Amino acid sequence: VLASVWDRYKLGQMHALRGRPVTFGRWSVHSTNVLGGAVFVLLGASFIASQGGSLLSGTYDDLGLSALGFRLQAWLASAL
Repeated sequence: VLASVWDRYKLGQMHALRGRPVTFGRWSVHSTNVLGGAVFVLLGASFIASQGGSLLSGTYDDLGLSALGFRLQAWLASAL
């Protein structure tokens, strides 16, 4: 779906969506590389801050997803 929208509206040719070279001292990198690196740093920081996702276990239990996961695991073990 995203690719068809990208092609239909020619988003790859839009000046605002195209990256630009960025120079940091003697290093020259592309702005999309800087953006991608920043996303990975934020993802890693959120993973560390949430103690590897352990903060989500309470939410999983509240929604019943833990029990669903155990039932799915048991079903797969018996099916295989």
